[in-house]
Amino acid sequence: MSAKVMGINFVKSIIYWALYKFIYISNAIFGNGLTFEFPFLSNAHPVVLFFKNLLRPARMYGKFRYGQLGFLSRIASKADPVPKDIMEAARHDDQYDEYLRRFKEDGILILDGYFKNVAEEMVESFDGSKMSNSAAYYYDTYVINSLEDQLAFQMVADPLILGVMAGYLNAHPYLRHHSSIQSSYPNREQQELERLYKNDMRESKRILDRELKENPWSLGRELKEKMTALNKSRASGYKNCLWHCDTVNNITLGVLLKEATLSDTHMMFARRSHRNHHSQLLPLADYNYCEEYVQKTYEIINCVGSVGTFVAFDSNGLHRMNPKPGKLRMQFVWALGPGNTPHFKQLERGLFLTRKTDPTPPDLNEALQGQINFFRDFSERPQL
Repeated sequence: MSAKVMGINFVKSIIYWALYKFIYISNAIFGNGLTFEFPFLSNAHPVVLFFKNLLRPARMYGKFRYGQLGFLSRIASKADPVPKDIMEAARHDDQYDEYLRRFKEDGILILDGYFKNVAEEMVESFDGSKMSNSAAYYYDTYVINSLEDQLAFQMVADPLILGVMAGYLNAHPYLRHHSSIQSSYPNREQQELERLYKNDMRESKRILDRELKENPWSLGRELKEKMTALNKSRASGYKNCLWHCDTVNNITLGVLLKEATLSDTHMMFARRSHRNHHSQLLPLADYNYCEEYVQKTYEIINCVGSVGTFVAFDSNGLHRMNPKPGKLRMQFVWALGPGNTPHFKQLERGLFLTRKTDPTPPDLNEALQGQINFFRDFSERPQL
C-alpha cells in the first residue's frame, strides 16, 4: 500500500471517529432527554438532520433530481409530467381530493376493504398449501406479473389510486418492481428481535473498531464492503421489525389478503414522519430509530383492517413490522416512484405461486382507455 493511500485512509478513519462523536453529541443536545444506545442512534430533530444531510446529501439530491423538493426542484426534474388521462379519470371520483389530502398530510393512506372482492378472489385463485408456513422473521415473496394477471392488474391499475399517487408525486408514477404476494410469519416477539439486532450490530462494531485500531489506515473499500456484507447478512431478516425508512421517492402500496387486527402481525407507521429528510451517516449506527424515541415523537398508526384493505405509504416515513409469533400476515404489494432506482431484477429470486387455475390476463388494449403505456414504457426504460 502506497504512502498516499495509507494517508487517505488514515484521514478517513479520523472522519469516521469524528462522525460518531457528532452523532452522540447531537443526540445528547437534541434528544429530548432520551438515552440513545448503539445501534439506534437516529434522531429526527431538524438541526441534526440538517447537518446529516449536509454531510451526506445523497438522499436530498435524489429528491431534488426527481422534483420532490418543491417548485425549484420540479423545474429541473428528471421525472415525467403526470398524464392528463390519469388525472382526469381519478378526479371523476368524489373521494380524490380527500384521499390526496390525507396522504400528503399523514404520509399514509388506509382504505378499509377497498379491494375486498378482488382480494378474496386472488386468495381463492392460488394453492395456499404451497406457501411457506415455517415461522421465521423475514418475508416470503411470491412474484405476480401484474401485466399477465387480471386480478393483480385491477389493483395496480385502479384509476383512483393511480391518480392519488400521481398527485402525491406530482409526476408520472412508474412501477419500481414486480408486484408480489408477501407472507410474513414471525417466530419471535419484537423485543427479542431488537435484542438480537443490537447484539449483532455491536459485534460488527467491535470487529470494525478492532481492525481500525490495529490498522488505522485500513478504512478503505475492502473494509467497507466487508462490514456492509456482514451487516446485511446478520440484520436483513429482522431489521424490518425495527423503525427505519427506505428509498426516497418511493410509495409502497399493499392490499391485505388476510384480515389483520392489533393482535396479528401488521405494519406500524409513524404519522407525518415522511416530512423529515431522514439520512444515515454511518454504517451500523444510525439506520434505525429506537422505540422510545419514535413513540414519544410521533403518533403511531397501525395498518390493520379487513381483507382487501388498501394501504399506501411514503417509504421515507418511519415504519416497522409489528411481529406477533405464529400470526401470519399476507398481502399483495407493489411500489411506485417518479422513475428512480427501478428494481425489477430484485425479485427474480422470489418464489412463484402454484395456481389452482391459470391466471386470466388483462385486456391490455381496453385497460385504462389506452393508459397501459403507464406500465409498459417503464419496463423498457433504461436504468437511471
